[in-house]
Amino acid sequence: MRHLDRATWRAVLLAGLALPLPMVLGAQGTPRQIPLKYAGPATVPAITAGDLRTRLYAFSDDSMLGRAVGTASHLKATEYLEREAKRLGLQPAGDNGSYFQELPVFARAFDLASTVTVGGTLFRGGVDFLAASSGANIGAPRQLEHADAVYGGLVFDTTAVLPVADVQGKVLVLHTGPPPTGSRQTFLTSNGFRQWSAMLAAATAVMTIDGDQIPASAVRGATQPSGVIWRSDSTTAVSYGITTRLAEAIFHGPLASIAKGATGRIDATDVRFVDTPRPARNVVAMLSGSDAVLRGEYVVVGAPNDHLPPFGRVEHDSLRIVNTVTRPQGALSPPIRPSEAQARAIAGLIDTVRKLRAPRVDSIYNGADDGGSGAVASLEIAEAMVGESFHPKRSVLFVWFAGEESGLRGAEYFTEHAPVSMDSVVAEINLNALARGEASDVTGVTAAGAPLFGNSRYLAVVGSRRQSSEFGDLIPAANTEAKLGLDLSYALDAPGNPLALVCRSDQLHFARLGIPVAYLTTGGNRDFHQVTDEAQYVQFDHFAAVTRLAEAVVMKVADLDHRPVSDQPKPDPQARCKQ
Repeated sequence: MRHLDRATWRAVLLAGLALPLPMVLGAQGTPRQIPLKYAGPATVPAITAGDLRTRLYAFSDDSMLGRAVGTASHLKATEYLEREAKRLGLQPAGDNGSYFQELPVFARAFDLASTVTVGGTLFRGGVDFLAASSGANIGAPRQLEHADAVYGGLVFDTTAVLPVADVQGKVLVLHTGPPPTGSRQTFLTSNGFRQWSAMLAAATAVMTIDGDQIPASAVRGATQPSGVIWRSDSTTAVSYGITTRLAEAIFHGPLASIAKGATGRIDATDVRFVDTPRPARNVVAMLSGSDAVLRGEYVVVGAPNDHLPPFGRVEHDSLRIVNTVTRPQGALSPPIRPSEAQARAIAGLIDTVRKLRAPRVDSIYNGADDGGSGAVASLEIAEAMVGESFHPKRSVLFVWFAGEESGLRGAEYFTEHAPVSMDSVVAEINLNALARGEASDVTGVTAAGAPLFGNSRYLAVVGSRRQSSEFGDLIPAANTEAKLGLDLSYALDAPGNPLALVCRSDQLHFARLGIPVAYLTTGGNRDFHQVTDEAQYVQFDHFAAVTRLAEAVVMKVADLDHRPVSDQPKPDPQARCKQ
């Protein structure tokens, strides 16, 4: 490989960084082509690498545009899952006899009919102020009535911060000011910033004085639906951008004469938003159990159905090479400036790839491994179980969750609005990012932060013994009985592991309820949350072995003559998740 001297090669390898040889070279160093597009034959009941290839290329194709919640591509992806579930003969288990469970996702825009009343004077939205929702779960805007206000000085002024007691329950009014100077990290970790943040948190609402008038561009932006929100039934705090005229009315005088800590009053607010529904849905299908009694209990097989929207334009191969050398865990590795040796390695690899193919501009987050692999593995498991002459005693619910990339929202909604009693769910097997894990992949880190590497039989198991040792033991037992020979790793399950995978995928919301869970994954790699996460880089034989194990586990737990015994205290569902 030209331009890679032995010293540079050794430096890269000793740094624990895998070079992307599979994408350009075969086992003997000869170029091989990996297809960007593939349309395979019809799938068969057995779990095969060919079936997984056919499904994954379709589900993570560029035409899916990332499957992001709130977009037409999300509808396209969930329609694919619906068609397959229907074709396989799975029963619909969503809303109103359908395969879909619709989720409360909306785009929100400011309504110019909003008003703020101060001293009997009505101030109008878009003229005197703009408003926006804030918070994680967004509901109806929290209105103000006979509210006290306090002036806090300049935004980001961390000197002489108002005491929390002076702000508690009041509207905090701040004046737009210059950004903080110096190091961002130093500022964010300073004691002054902590006090300033506590002051903001104590306020019932925050108003920022933005000048003498609201710019027309700001009004246009505020009144256009943008992004998506997950709407809740609660009321939500509102943040305001206000004019000097409204601020002077609140404090009864010119701003120049208002000192920090001055108090004022707001009579009332009538803040309104226009919420437009956006597509977001779980796909839910069922295979009924064979036992007349136990079919009323369920094993849930869960996987994400969403990923990320297109964003930016990059050269595909160059990005992948840079990530290979400097960001071996993709988005989980912080961006760094390459060292001199790394820069030479990058240049040499790009030169090699350029001899094979032209540059390719890419903007699609295909999510082949991250999300897509779990979704299609669930279909393969369903097809295999439907085709079996033997059906287990319990029913199996196949759920493809929306919003995994939005904070596990689809799984949260499902557990709160499940089509069956959650008390009847005996276990949940979560399948996500389980199509890689080769020796060249940095699959994660140990609890001490050392890199972990995969191998041709690698599979990480997370959370399986945290509620039920019996359930956890079913997984290695299934691996042995099926003669799969997978190398099961529990390093990512270790308490204190910095990746916190126990808390970072859809199984979390089942575990909160004390339901035994297992998160099966081949872990991270250089393509995590990158446009380079494409089906062409998946190791399909490895992927098929992992999927066969997942099916064997589902069959074992679904056919037990008793629920897996919980030998750990039931968790507090409201407690903060702890790795």
